[in-house]
Amino acid sequence: MEAGEQFFREFNRKSQQLVTFPNSGKSYAEIHSDLRGLPLEGYIIFYRLLDDGIEILRVVSGRRNLPSVFDESE
Repeated sequence: MEAGEQFFREFNRKSQQLVTFPNSGKSYAEIHSDLRGLPLEGYIIFYRLLDDGIEILRVVSGRRNLPSVFDESE
């Protein structure tokens, strides 16, 4: 339970960082033109910029075949 709580706290911290510094994540334009990502403990928080903030799309293991994760959506 503690590991899950730690992950959740770190996720919240990173999310706040993205709200304050939305361009701090790496561009993943090779997968989708407006896709950005920020690493989190072996995962990647994928998001896109909006006019009034950010939209978190997915949190995915960095070991996944990343282009295939986004094939069926967006």
